Amino acid sequence: MLKPLLIAICSFLVMSSIAQIPPQIQSQKTVSATISFSNVVGRSCGTVAYGALQDKLHPDLANQRMLLLAKVKKIAADLEQNGNAKSNAVRTIPVVVHVVYNNATQNISDAQIQSQINILNQDFRNTNTDNVPTAVQNAFGGLRSDTQIEFCFAQRDPNGNPTNGITRTSTTHAAFYLENDVKFTSTGGRDAWDATKYLNLWVCDLGQDLLGYAQPPGFDASTDGVVIRYNSFGNIGNVLAPYNKGRTATHEIGHWLGLRHIWGDEPNCAADDNVNDTPQQKDQNGGCPSFPQTTQSGGSCSGTSPGSMFMNYMDYTDDACMYMFTNGQSILMNAALTGTRNSLLTSDGCVPISTSGNSCDTLDNIPNVFAQAIYTAGSTAQGYLAGHNSYGDLAKAEKFTTSQANYQVKGCILKFSRISSSGANSSFNVKVWDDNAGSPNNVLSTKSVVYSSIAPNVLSQTTSFVSFTSPANVLGDFYVGVEYAYSGTDTLALYTTTSGNVPAGGSKAFEKWSNGTWHNINTPSVDGGWGVDISFFIFPIICDKFESVSEVAKSLLDDVVVFPNPANDEVFLNLASLKYSTLNLYDLTGNNVQITLKNNNNGVVSFDVSQLSKGIYFVVIKNNGNKSTKKLVIN
Repeated sequence: MLKPLLIAICSFLVMSSIAQIPPQIQSQKTVSATISFSNVVGRSCGTVAYGALQDKLHPDLANQRMLLLAKVKKIAADLEQNGNAKSNAVRTIPVVVHVVYNNATQNISDAQIQSQINILNQDFRNTNTDNVPTAVQNAFGGLRSDTQIEFCFAQRDPNGNPTNGITRTSTTHAAFYLENDVKFTSTGGRDAWDATKYLNLWVCDLGQDLLGYAQPPGFDASTDGVVIRYNSFGNIGNVLAPYNKGRTATHEIGHWLGLRHIWGDEPNCAADDNVNDTPQQKDQNGGCPSFPQTTQSGGSCSGTSPGSMFMNYMDYTDDACMYMFTNGQSILMNAALTGTRNSLLTSDGCVPISTSGNSCDTLDNIPNVFAQAIYTAGSTAQGYLAGHNSYGDLAKAEKFTTSQANYQVKGCILKFSRISSSGANSSFNVKVWDDNAGSPNNVLSTKSVVYSSIAPNVLSQTTSFVSFTSPANVLGDFYVGVEYAYSGTDTLALYTTTSGNVPAGGSKAFEKWSNGTWHNINTPSVDGGWGVDISFFIFPIICDKFESVSEVAKSLLDDVVVFPNPANDEVFLNLASLKYSTLNLYDLTGNNVQITLKNNNNGVVSFDVSQLSKGIYFVVIKNNGNKSTKKLVIN
């Protein structure tokens, strides 16, 4: 049958016309609570009310929490007494951001999420550039602290797969509250990643005018983390003044690390925040108070100058008017990291997958300049060129080539344009084939994928990652693609390039017709094909097996030492026994940092880091197909 001319649909088409998966989810929680936010001045933090609710739900944890609190206080006291309040090394916490959205506005961009991570690192390292009045600087400037705590996007998920540290989930909830529905897939949210290895940040719409809430140390690990309202997260994109500078997350993560509100959550000076260097304060401050706050409702309990520390991140002032943690608060947070959240300090969540001699890369047939497209089957048929259609096409695959032996296809990244399913168990297969006379032949590896597992990615127009349980050994030409099952109303389609945007030599996209034969996608329509020159959005991940690589060469890489570490001036590497091919420095976001190498005596090389920002970096050394990654801390 002829496959007539198609209609190319721009990739910004509204996705809401597609059946959404999973189906509507109803809350399975039966516990409810009456929560009151009395006397709130502007900012509304739900952490105290959340803690009270969790105490009701988990009374068995009360003793454990008291013991943990006592442990943290003891660690903090020892740190302060021994003059070792700060370690010499930066402590980095892996972060995963779960975006749970009901509409496109709530599905905030990667750029907005990145802006929040940047703000956290600035606020916790005291490198934020807020304009501090001279009088405030004179009164409290000496107490401002670099906590030496940093945050990075997770580079690997709990299953060891590569990730960008962001998940996206479509929900039927118009808003969430304090009952933790956002933290479970079964109740319309997203399950937490292992809380011993990651800080879970949920971003969603919150009811009751909440900006956010945190789970302090000592509660159930399955709900551990911080929840932030989507328009108070970061400082670009969908943010709403006066909470548009990312300080809600700074405030709530302070709670997550054990800090209390600066006024002690009591308005009559009968309580304190357990921090020695924050003035005892009557009540919360809102808006942007004038300095000094002494006799006002949010003033200091002493009533004398310099008054309350309303510019502290743990007060309730507007984002633009809070800009500091104190040394005492830093000690408490680091004590919490040492005592109750110490497993985060040994987490490998921030370490990229391809480390210590296992070199991986992605392949693609996508030109540098391209427009992604969706091709429909035209006016005389139904469905999509790159997916299910009324012609009954059984599979779509992209051809790739590697000239190196001992390589495996360990997974692939795909970008789908359309998805809907007729049942909860609907699935499709991702496959790797070898080549026979220029067409796919024997199946080398297969992974079954359930529609619902990738639906959030498709609906948010992001990529999906598939890992093969049994990697495929490849040499020369091979194919990676999707095999479609025709069941009910199941629909799945890949994005493609626009026609003509292909590598030199023409299209390498293939399809398996209903009769079981393979054909290039550019087969003329008069011969039963589509007659278009396109590439599928399929990106195989290939890794060196090292079966033929000398164990001596690998050990030489492993023996390379980076010193001093931490560093603040010049960094040296002992490469005397290794003739390396490349050396690169990367920051936590994956950016290649420009450095100038200097050759010293005895095979030692060095480079200057004095002008680089403080934080964690990775030194990547490649030699004859081997790769080694070394962690470097710059203070």
